Amino acid sequence: MDEYTIHYTFIQVETRLDEEKVRCELYLHPPTMNPLDEVLCEVLIMEQLPAIQAEFEALLKSDVVEELARIYTILSRGNRAMEGVLTFTENFIRTKGLKAIAEIKDSAINVCALSTLARALSESNVTLGSRSIRADDSQCPQAYDDILDRAFGKDTRFIRALDVAHQSFINQNAVTDAARSSSKTSELLTRYVDSLLRKGGKNVEEQELDILLSDVVSRF
Repeated sequence: MDEYTIHYTFIQVETRLDEEKVRCELYLHPPTMNPLDEVLCEVLIMEQLPAIQAEFEALLKSDVVEELARIYTILSRGNRAMEGVLTFTENFIRTKGLKAIAEIKDSAINVCALSTLARALSESNVTLGSRSIRADDSQCPQAYDDILDRAFGKDTRFIRALDVAHQSFINQNAVTDAARSSSKTSELLTRYVDSLLRKGGKNVEEQELDILLSDVVSRF
């Protein structure tokens, strides 16, 4: 299916599910609702699941919040439909984090550029919270926390996937492997935050510094 067809299909599926629910409430007995809903989910969601999950992956990479929210609403109707997208979300964020850290491994280990690690995570769209920790960029990339909040309604399953992904790539990555220490990445980030505090938040607005500190605490 091309992009237009996929978009149109999702709208049609969402509309059809809502229509059948209303029709059942108007014309059928209440006990009919659950069996009908199971059949609709099987035909409209589970049988189309590979295409839906593929589109989810593309939309997550592009940060298309509105369409992600629509897919989330659709998948929420199927008992088993969320498993694949949860796994992909976790693996996707973990991979982004590992790549970001691998690209600055030498600088982080050999040069001790404390801000390099934080900047790399920011530029790769792997952030520590609702905003980027890179203070000198007015065009901050959108954080996955924000996407999960707006597209997935703070679903605890996605929040847990985000936390697991962060813990995974923070505790084992190119930097920790080179240093032979699973705490090396956290140490560098901690030293970076400490350097900001010692400078009195120079070049960092007070509100942004507060957000940074809160995000670091919540992640580690």
